[in-house]
Amino acid sequence: MASIIVHGGAGKIQEEKRDLVREKIRNSVELGKEKLKRGKPYKSILSSIKYLEDSKIFNAGTGSVLTSDKKIQMDAGIVDQDRELGAVTCLEKTKNPILVADEVKNRSNHVILSGKGAKIFARNRGYQKYDPKTKEKVKQWENKKKSNSSNKYGTVGAVVVQSDKIVSASSTGGVWMKKQGRIGDTPILGCGIYADSNLGVAATGHGEGIIKTMLSRKVRDFYVENRNLDQALDKDINFLEKKLEKPEDKAGLIAINKEQEISFKKNTEDMPVGYFRTDEKDVK
Repeated sequence: MASIIVHGGAGKIQEEKRDLVREKIRNSVELGKEKLKRGKPYKSILSSIKYLEDSKIFNAGTGSVLTSDKKIQMDAGIVDQDRELGAVTCLEKTKNPILVADEVKNRSNHVILSGKGAKIFARNRGYQKYDPKTKEKVKQWENKKKSNSSNKYGTVGAVVVQSDKIVSASSTGGVWMKKQGRIGDTPILGCGIYADSNLGVAATGHGEGIIKTMLSRKVRDFYVENRNLDQALDKDINFLEKKLEKPEDKAGLIAINKEQEISFKKNTEDMPVGYFRTDEKDVK
């Protein structure tokens, strides 16, 4: 048996985009599902995340949010049950940061590459120069510049479990109007992503709060107490709320354990999620 769960970020979905978001999440899970049926968990999670990065409607890859100086700097990370991690931070002018992060994991002696170094590595691996800006995000940047608003966030992420393979991955453009060089939780083990022999976890929300609480690792800590995945995610969200009292410190979590139990929790208004298990017929 195998399972996959995908999320499209924690926050609030614009009403006119709800149907489109649901469609894209479902399509992402369908792509991952087909790879799982062929026994390819890594390709499953990468194809799902790549699809969302290319969709232009999520804050990841093409369509990422802009920095205060109108640039795009993207973070992405992937980790498996053996803590084999690959990540990029502040990656510019490159398509599909999740694929570059996977290359870091498999084709380098490093764990995380950042900024110019990440971009040089990507070019050396065959990733051509690419502008991920969209007209919609540029217009939103101009409006936010006028109104001086900044703290909107979002991420895409997924967890896949197949036999003894447990993989978690995430990709983001960060937060609106962030300072150049800002790194969020997404590429950091134990914060935005986590995996070990027990379970895989991906977090989404306000990166600074997720880092301060090591939110994904905390799921594991709560889970080993009584092996109840739903309770572990509930406790973790409660822990975040008690530990941090700022209104922007909101988050969502998705997880699958080695027994193929699937769970997701949030304290934001929305967090689009889709999932599938190979012992069931349809994507949910």
